[in-house]
Amino acid sequence: MDFIEIGLIVLGANPQVIVHANESARTLTGYSLDELVGQPLGKLGVAILEEGNAAKEELKESQYPREVSEQVLLRSDSLLVPVQVEFARLNPDYSDDQGLLMIFRDLHSRRKVEALRRTSKLRQSETQRLQAIARERDRIARDFHDTVIQEIFGTGLVLQSAAVGADGPVRERIERSIASLDEVIAAIRRAIFDLQVPRPGEDAVRVRFLEVVEWGEQLLGFSCDVKFEGATAEITSDCEQDLLSVLREALANVGKHSGATAVSISLSVDFTVQLTVSDNGRGFNMVGSSPRGENFGLANMAARAESHGGVFDFETGESGGTQLRWEVPIASLEE
Repeated sequence: MDFIEIGLIVLGANPQVIVHANESARTLTGYSLDELVGQPLGKLGVAILEEGNAAKEELKESQYPREVSEQVLLRSDSLLVPVQVEFARLNPDYSDDQGLLMIFRDLHSRRKVEALRRTSKLRQSETQRLQAIARERDRIARDFHDTVIQEIFGTGLVLQSAAVGADGPVRERIERSIASLDEVIAAIRRAIFDLQVPRPGEDAVRVRFLEVVEWGEQLLGFSCDVKFEGATAEITSDCEQDLLSVLREALANVGKHSGATAVSISLSVDFTVQLTVSDNGRGFNMVGSSPRGENFGLANMAARAESHGGVFDFETGESGGTQLRWEVPIASLEE
């Protein structure tokens, strides 16, 4: 119910004799028109409040509704209903023998409607507030992705070049700095994904997965072939974080070292969560290698799989190209 019924009762020359009542008045009082007509207003327990001739003079001054009062209406079923009542003259002729119009509203219904309207406004205000927060979070995430990460990544590339020509302790310190920058980038990316809120009805895992793919495509300079199978929405948050980290590491390795011109990505969920990344690059010898030739990236991906009781492996073809497979049993996610 989002409206308030307004009862209208016409009072004759004697202000307390009812001559007509609208349908809402009949509903609010519980009486039929025949039961109301000719009855004194006191039958409803309502009175015209007057203080001597002062109130009567006020009524003579205008045909519009005058002072509002709150009274108790007696229904036909003997129920007492709080009502808001006001009276107005029926025409601008201010003679004493003109009738009055009684206007009344059920205060319970009115307060209920007003409460519903207030609740609706509060919900609308809260929705607008949450939308504003979501827009701001998206803006912050974009700023981090488009500026901070790119600057840190560029610094890392410069340090990698410097490490190639460095010797001894200097090279070790540069490599530790590079590793620290990689950790910072990973932390910022996690923060970005936490900031970004999927829209209602969207599969959060697929949304964030595709955001990582989009990042990888910018790094690679071409689009990847992506395939989903199964209920990816069932992947837990802990597994999702490692899954996205592995995907980022795999795409970063392809972009930095493989020279690939095509990448295929598959994510399937059945009895296991399985991620497969395939490329047509130069093969394993370059993929996942640091300036020292150690496969830090591959070791990290393997460790993330083992933490969930899963496996990680890779395969390089004779003519080049690499396929990485990261698989976690779904049973471990339900514990």
